[in-house]
Amino acid sequence: MTAEKMRNLLRPYLDEKKYPLPNIQKRAQLWKEVGEGIIRDYNGMVLNLVNCASQDASRLVELIVTSFPGFRDEVYIAPSSSSSSPSQHQQQQQQRLVFLKRAQIFVGDINAALRLQLNGMERLTTFADYRVPQVLRHWKILVYSPLLSNKVDNYIEIKKDSYEEISIRAATIIVVEELVKLLNQNNSSNDNDSINTTANNNEQCKYTDVTVDWYLWQVGERMHQEGIMKPFHKVRTYFY
Repeated sequence: MTAEKMRNLLRPYLDEKKYPLPNIQKRAQLWKEVGEGIIRDYNGMVLNLVNCASQDASRLVELIVTSFPGFRDEVYIAPSSSSSSPSQHQQQQQQRLVFLKRAQIFVGDINAALRLQLNGMERLTTFADYRVPQVLRHWKILVYSPLLSNKVDNYIEIKKDSYEEISIRAATIIVVEELVKLLNQNNSSNDNDSINTTANNNEQCKYTDVTVDWYLWQVGERMHQEGIMKPFHKVRTYFY
């Protein structure tokens, strides 16, 4: 797969003059990587990849990031300087933060589309990108610092893997996890079928981060089209 081949494939469906496709070289590279990984590890069949997970959502995510490096959505941050001695500080390793947005959304989408009823869907997190934090900020659940607010509201690009981007994504995951806890605590008295479109059969996990993410995304898309929200944060990345 090359950038030119990708353009030719998409040309009947996308007006590139009106909607230019960003990062076309990287997209082609990632597409090629996926094809090569499927052929190499799963005999050219995506369903073989799914079957290797043995009906486990987390295992499927692991298989994806193992076979396809472009899905390894993670970042390493320096340790804090609060250790009690220099020697202890030197022994500290960088902290690894894992988001895996694209790997997890693949699992969520294929689980819903094929009705796989994968086990462990409740272990997946929300798909930390740009729309859900935009919604949470609109509702004043997420509050940005004045400096970050100025950047986002004025369409100033923030750096990939910066403290600002990491903070937005991590806070989004935490907020959705807390929302899911509240929903599950009250699921016996609340009727929220619009959120819970793919409810887990386990009553103790009626709502998941995935189903709540889908609801928030749909709400966010509608409000964005209506122009009632502030901008979402801008970052150049292929992990969203």
